[in-house]
Amino acid sequence: MTFLRGAGRSQFERSDSIYAEDVAVRIATALDLAEQVGEN
Repeated sequence: MTFLRGAGRSQFERSDSIYAEDVAVRIATALDLAEQVGEN
């Protein structure tokens, strides 16, 4: 997963990091669930 910012945007802020971490957790959870469902 990669997050990019536009040239006109300032550096990432803490709120951006929190959002990215939340998205990463959701993706990992979905992948884990998909793997478990596929094993049945």
